[in-house]
Amino acid sequence: MNVFGADSGTDGLVDGVDQTTEDDIADTITSNAVDVLVDTSSSDVSVKGPGDNSVDATNLFPSNPDAQDGANPGTDGTYDNVSHKYVSLVANDVKIVFGENNGLPPNSTLGYTGLFKFVPNADSNSTFDVTFGGENGGNVLTQVDGKSVTDGAVISVSSNSSSGAEITTETSANNEDLDISITEQ
Repeated sequence: MNVFGADSGTDGLVDGVDQTTEDDIADTITSNAVDVLVDTSSSDVSVKGPGDNSVDATNLFPSNPDAQDGANPGTDGTYDNVSHKYVSLVANDVKIVFGENNGLPPNSTLGYTGLFKFVPNADSNSTFDVTFGGENGGNVLTQVDGKSVTDGAVISVSSNSSSGAEITTETSANNEDLDISITEQ
């Protein structure tokens, strides 16, 4: 995930820094702002790592890698009441993949309830705006919380919450860059 914008041309978060520095930046965002997670519990939603390598969501932050399917999300994850099937889009360099295992119907619009979860820092009384799209996004992921990704879907986050999303499919595989920005109100 490139939280600083897909147009930057970098492979990771920031051009010219090493993995440790990128990890520190992601830790700062998740510790001081809001984390954005994607729910991979549906057989139609998965994530891939750098180089399109398959990754197991249960081994990525914020999950407890030892948690098993059906484990209590209140005790077996990094965040309270968040299933180990959620993957941080801030802390992990991942790509969201729809329909890899089962395919998706062509020329369709599909809705996902609670696809994205927002977890603000527990010590913060701030409200954050999480914006999906704007310059990049809107062709595959078309709506978040009923708002257009093409126009920049802004979700205000002050407490743990989630938002549904819609994707649109065509007759062949589509890829798109998606900008997600986080700003404090």
